[in-house]
Amino acid sequence: MSVHDHSRFKVVSETQHLYEHGLDEFPYAHPALPGSGSAQDAMDYILNVLYPKIKGEVATPADLPTGVDTPNVGDLPPELGDQRLVIDDGDGNYAMYTWAKWEGQAAPQWNKVADFDCGENGIIQGLLDQTQYLYPRKYGTTDYDPITELALTGKDAGQHFYGGDVSGQNLILHANNGDDPGLHSGFIYLDDDTAPSLDLQFNLGEPTERWLNGYFGTLVVGTATMTITSNGTQGSITDTNGIISFDDENLITTGDIDGSVITASTNLVVDDSVNQLTIGIGSITDSTGAISFGDENLSTTGTLASGVATISSTLVLATGSITDSSGEISFGDENLTTTGNIDAGTGFLDRLELDDLVLDGNAISIATLNTDLDLSANGTGVIDLQSATTTVDVTTTGTLQVIGQGIIDDITLDGTSISVVGNILTTETIRPDGNGTRDLGGATLRWRDLFISNNIHDGTNFISSTDLLRLRLNAWRDLGKTQPAQAGDALFYDSVNGVWLASAPDTEIDHGELLASSLLDDDHTQYALLAGRGTSQVLRGGDASGALTLYNNATDQVGFTIQASALNPSADDLIDIGTASRGFKDIYMTGEGIGFRAENEASGSMTSDAGTVGRLWYGTDTEFLYVDTGSAVKKVGNNSYATVHTNVQVEAGIDVSASIDDARNAVWQLREEASGDILDVPVNTTATTVTTINTVPLPAGNYRLIGIEA
Repeated sequence: MSVHDHSRFKVVSETQHLYEHGLDEFPYAHPALPGSGSAQDAMDYILNVLYPKIKGEVATPADLPTGVDTPNVGDLPPELGDQRLVIDDGDGNYAMYTWAKWEGQAAPQWNKVADFDCGENGIIQGLLDQTQYLYPRKYGTTDYDPITELALTGKDAGQHFYGGDVSGQNLILHANNGDDPGLHSGFIYLDDDTAPSLDLQFNLGEPTERWLNGYFGTLVVGTATMTITSNGTQGSITDTNGIISFDDENLITTGDIDGSVITASTNLVVDDSVNQLTIGIGSITDSTGAISFGDENLSTTGTLASGVATISSTLVLATGSITDSSGEISFGDENLTTTGNIDAGTGFLDRLELDDLVLDGNAISIATLNTDLDLSANGTGVIDLQSATTTVDVTTTGTLQVIGQGIIDDITLDGTSISVVGNILTTETIRPDGNGTRDLGGATLRWRDLFISNNIHDGTNFISSTDLLRLRLNAWRDLGKTQPAQAGDALFYDSVNGVWLASAPDTEIDHGELLASSLLDDDHTQYALLAGRGTSQVLRGGDASGALTLYNNATDQVGFTIQASALNPSADDLIDIGTASRGFKDIYMTGEGIGFRAENEASGSMTSDAGTVGRLWYGTDTEFLYVDTGSAVKKVGNNSYATVHTNVQVEAGIDVSASIDDARNAVWQLREEASGDILDVPVNTTATTVTTINTVPLPAGNYRLIGIEA
């Protein structure tokens, strides 16, 4: 190899073996391909079998022979099935055409069947992928428009299949080829939605060739208006216009018909083939001559007209007569009114009215309001009441003499004693018969409760009942009387509830109210003032060994301690956040980590732990960044090396250990510095060095050695 054959990738020479071989240079033999001795022979044989009618290629579609004028190729007129390659069909790449008569074409013509958007070397692969265009592609292909020669789009995009080649023939699909005659054991499954190519143009089945069963979840008929569906327990037929018409057809069912309104154009007929019930406008008739309402009530606001009416098989209503076979007729609690006479034998009446006198049960009363009832004996006779008498009012102009007890409502008069059941009510002031001479109650007979609404007087001074009631809780610390008063408590007024409550003097007394003339609210500067002071405050936790602990509430550590201002240490580079044994769990930031530094550690001292995934170290000995994956300590990023050397240096060996841990685990590349060309030069590596292996010395110059360690 001369110096001109140096290892540059862009320079091609025979000694570098960058020569492109032809198919006829590769030996190949196979018993299925008789006579083949090379890959070219094998390919020719395959093309002759798969494409026996393929013809020579032409430059453009305009050069395809039609039999009328073929000066460019000199062939005879094309035959059906002829195929030709077109070098450029308008996009600068190859395409395949066949001479055929397709659907909608009046005569045979050249039709595009494949488009190879690649160079000449890709045609063979394209032919092998496509095989013959007449066969279906298992994994799909694209059909082309015979006129525009463009790929079909929209609903026509994809492959088209035809059952026959003349009008009237069919496309027949079978699930398998293993069934005996008349046996259909498989299914033809569709894995996508299926639809006709034109709206309302094609039938599913025909009158003499029908489907046996149709299984649908929901069947939508018309322009998505009527829906036939089932939820597994109940079927449903609905229509968006709210009406389903059965035209003039009879509707037969052995089940129930449920609906809010059942409408018939003439009469509604219920026929059990023996008798017939007809419901018409204003009429209900039955062929049996009888209509039974069972034990139901019959109500109407109109007139009930009939001939003789038999009710409950015993009561008969006829002209001028109401009779009952039981011998009794009851009018219940209804009024019986007549302007005629009432004739009867013995009369049994619940109530009898004679002029203004009413006899009702055991009561005698007057019907006219504010009218007296006069009971008087004749002559010297008396009204003798032989039983105990109860009355509302008794008015007498003589003397009322009672021998025994006199009981007036709940007041009993007996001798010198007056006793009452219940309360004694008075409409006047009750006073003693002398000033300061009578008591209310006694030492052994005391009144229980005293109810007043105004004041208690001693003749000069008074206290209102409102003020007395404000003292009602003075023995308690709370409104619910659950906390009794304690020794040392004082009374403090609760202005919200209007009561005096016992309480230890604390929150009721403002700090500034103590010796108000000399003590102010903020005289104790040794305590922190939560509202803040005009100057800075210093809050210390304890002595030199103590700590300051902040909780967000008084019961637990749940929640947040909110920092409302910037948090600064007392001096730069002095205070830590957390310790080796008390670290913060998570830190959430929306800004930058300015001045953030990874933990400094020698690479050999770093240990992985499942609880510290994402922990970062800076290797003080390697000067690399490392991360804890939870199961291992992994170096972040890749080591790299890129330095310019002379030809002598790269041929003698370069020490790369300062940048690369192990040169054997790196990918290396050598470039000529001036041109930037990548040199196809092999290299030999040890753990620390990289040396080029040259059969011919590199030309003098500078070379950039580049390596990236995995």
